[in-house]
Amino acid sequence: MICNIANFNIEFKNFDDNLFNKSINVYPFLYFKDNAYVKVDLVCNITYDYQNVSRKNLIFEDDNGLKIYKNDSIASFRFNNIDNSYIIGFDYYGDDNVCNFFISKDKLDKSTLHIIESTPFQLCFMLFLLKNNAILLHSNCIMIDNKVYCFTGESGAGKSTLCNLYSQYTNESVLTDEVTILRLIKNKIYAFGSPWKGSGSYYAANAGKELKKIYYIYHGKSNYIEKINKNKALEILLKQAFPFFWDKSKVLQAIGIINKIIRTIDYDSFYFTPNINALNYLNKIENINIQFIEKGVRNKMDEWFYCIKKLLRINQNKKYAVEIIGNSMYPYFKNGDKVNVISVPESGLEKNDIILYKKWKNNITVHRIIDILNINNKRLYITKGDNNPYVDSYHIEDSNIIGKVEVK
Repeated sequence: MICNIANFNIEFKNFDDNLFNKSINVYPFLYFKDNAYVKVDLVCNITYDYQNVSRKNLIFEDDNGLKIYKNDSIASFRFNNIDNSYIIGFDYYGDDNVCNFFISKDKLDKSTLHIIESTPFQLCFMLFLLKNNAILLHSNCIMIDNKVYCFTGESGAGKSTLCNLYSQYTNESVLTDEVTILRLIKNKIYAFGSPWKGSGSYYAANAGKELKKIYYIYHGKSNYIEKINKNKALEILLKQAFPFFWDKSKVLQAIGIINKIIRTIDYDSFYFTPNINALNYLNKIENINIQFIEKGVRNKMDEWFYCIKKLLRINQNKKYAVEIIGNSMYPYFKNGDKVNVISVPESGLEKNDIILYKKWKNNITVHRIIDILNINNKRLYITKGDNNPYVDSYHIEDSNIIGKVEVK
């Protein structure tokens, strides 16, 4: 299995896909093209028959059973007596960009987390990121008017609230609502989505772009912005960055990266009200040009969507012809091909079916279903263009689907 996170390719060797829970937040980061042409940045070896290997130089231990050892460039983590973790431990070989994970098969069926979502993998990836001038930040990440903004703050400050507002009232992309990856690339800061989600959300996009600004947010009675000096910004970001509490040298390295972030981009406090007025206020402050979705108001694309869906539902034998635009389904369909769309009952779709759906306000898409997940008694469809290396960075519900595309 190969995944891509923040433009880094991670290969999991000896990975048995049947043993691990499938997660809607992990799918956007899985690589589906020919792996022979992928340059791998980090190798993660999976071992299922773990035998305790003695380690020296214990540098950290806590009451929850976590022990950390350090030997030259090897960092060893052991998770003892942690019932909800199927990962017993891992060894990270920093000089070789290799990590060995030790898995308990007995605990796998009790876990709802994919290995990519797990805290042990997150810790391993943090070590790898630090070596590559990158850190994890406790923040959301939203692409607004083709610019990327991060909104960080204490738990309960409103990160998920802002994500929900932008998702409800705009067509802007939420890359993550919980953990953002910040990378320093050629003296510029780039922000990427991650598979580590907030509670109950599905915001996880495999995308990134140069970071425009970071806001430290608070719930307020009105919307207003306060300037923050660089010393205060350093203090705040250190609290919100994921800490390397076990290694002073890595803490200092992380501080160096955060200093570069602060010198490169703007940083302000944002007090906001939990409604659309906050988005309007940011529009003016940032000179953003986005349109809001008005509840109950349909545009021409909306009318077409509901009309065709209704016609297909009323007349089960009717077909509707549409023209393919683009080559995301090449070679199965190519640009200019005409295909027929037929009616399909809810819950009547299967894996590998090709569907016509409307996810965004002015966009109709033809892609293939590669998996169907049942979460909270709701069917969620994972889709992908045959010619695309990754799955779509969103999920589809029955309400989004116009119909099934007839196969050739």
